[in-house]
Amino acid sequence: GVVYTFTQPACVKPSSLTATASAWNAVDLTWNIGTSANRTGFQVKYSTDGDFDPETEGQVKNVTNATANTTNITGLLGATTYYFYLRSVCQAGSYSAWSPIASATTPDGCPAPTGLAVTTEGVVSWTASTNATTYTVKYGLQGFDPENEGTAISGIATTTATVPTAGFP
Repeated sequence: GVVYTFTQPACVKPSSLTATASAWNAVDLTWNIGTSANRTGFQVKYSTDGDFDPETEGQVKNVTNATANTTNITGLLGATTYYFYLRSVCQAGSYSAWSPIASATTPDGCPAPTGLAVTTEGVVSWTASTNATTYTVKYGLQGFDPENEGTAISGIATTTATVPTAGFP
């Protein structure tokens, strides 16, 4: 008798994975898909631990488009470095090897306001901060520690506030 052997095409690993922060809470991933006739999609694994093992650790995002070469990971923390691996998902439940690791650092989600100015009449103004919805102004005598001292005005929805000037030199 004749014996026929079927060899499934290799599940080709994607290459050139790059990660770029696209917002304070998101990272864009891009890669070269290579050629793999039996690919059905991609699997991303990511973590804040640069030494994580993608086989057993990390969060998962599945990309079900077999010809995709980009995806966006959202819901991340600001001012945090994330590490990413990528592999092809192929027919019959097979996977390629993982791509080399890529990383990106998200910017601070709510940085401190800039351009602080105070008039002699007690009007405090500043430049708005990205993603801020309200502000708190703390004031006190020169040299006070705003973490532990001073008086606070909270819930300010604009970029100005007036502080009392009585009793201040």
